[in-house]
Amino acid sequence: MLNGQRRFCEIGCGNGILQRQLELAGLSVDGIDVSLEALQHNCSQHGTLYCYDIFEQHPSLREKYDAVLLFDVLEHINDHAGFLEAAMFHVKPGGHVMINVPARQELFSEYDRAAGHIRRYNKPALLQLVNKVGLRMVNYTYWGLPLYPVLVARKMILWKLQGGGHYEAGFQPARAWVNSLMRMASRVEYLPQRVVGISLLGVAVKESSTQSSALGG
Repeated sequence: MLNGQRRFCEIGCGNGILQRQLELAGLSVDGIDVSLEALQHNCSQHGTLYCYDIFEQHPSLREKYDAVLLFDVLEHINDHAGFLEAAMFHVKPGGHVMINVPARQELFSEYDRAAGHIRRYNKPALLQLVNKVGLRMVNYTYWGLPLYPVLVARKMILWKLQGGGHYEAGFQPARAWVNSLMRMASRVEYLPQRVVGISLLGVAVKESSTQSSALGG
């Protein structure tokens, strides 16, 4: 909880890495996940954890939160519109839904499939999704532009290798020097930017009226 009465929640929180990062920045964030095992390893230290299917729409959680976070969740779900609509049940009128998804379908590779991704997104696709469920996009940014060539190269290499254990190997922890290079690359990126990146972050509002207008461009 922040500023007295403001409440935040991450849906699909898993082991709580994002929750913990936000706690270190001064936010307390509740966590919702359907995996009890993941919640048992959750590293957050403040907010309440719920082992809960958001389609159940429990009355005690109706319009409870000022902001709901969906980070790296929607790309795993066939009915992403239905899931997003279910998430909105938990957001107050005038509250926000923050969505982070992998960007650019041309980058989709066997690594995405190994990670359980069904799709990647661009801005028009994400805008169409939020409009479909009655949200209004108020801001967005691509990010990870310096790593775009890396994912292009990775896709080409995988296409040539055609199978084996190469996909799973990509999920092994990177060497320290690789992580250092990635951190350096991320620091030179100017945000927000509307051009291209490996991820897309959007902020949408749940309006209290039936009238809404989409973000153009």
